[in-house]
Amino acid sequence: MPLPCPDLLPGEGFTLRRHRPADREAFAAFLTDPEATRHMAFTAEQKTAQGARSMLDHVISAYGTEHEVLSLTIADAADDSYLGSVGGTATGTDGVVEIY
Repeated sequence: MPLPCPDLLPGEGFTLRRHRPADREAFAAFLTDPEATRHMAFTAEQKTAQGARSMLDHVISAYGTEHEVLSLTIADAADDSYLGSVGGTATGTDGVVEIY
C-alpha cells in the first residue's frame, strides 16, 4: 500500500514539495555522491546519473496514481532550489516503514 504524498508542506526556511523535472540534475548530483548515499538502499544503477534521472522521472510520473511514491524535494523557501530529498515507503505487509 503506497503512503500518500502531499503536494506541499511549508517549513521555516524550506518547503517539502513534490519533485519536478527541474530537480533532475540536482537529484542526480545527490545520488552520485558516494558519501551522501553510502547508507542508503539505492542500487548501483540508481546511483549513476542516468539511473537517478530515470528514478526521479518514475517518481514524478507516479504522483497521483495508485502506485504513488512518497518522495519529496526539500527546497529552499526563498528560491525553490533543490536542497535534498526525503521520503518513505511501506516495505511489506508487516507494517514496517522505511524513511529516508
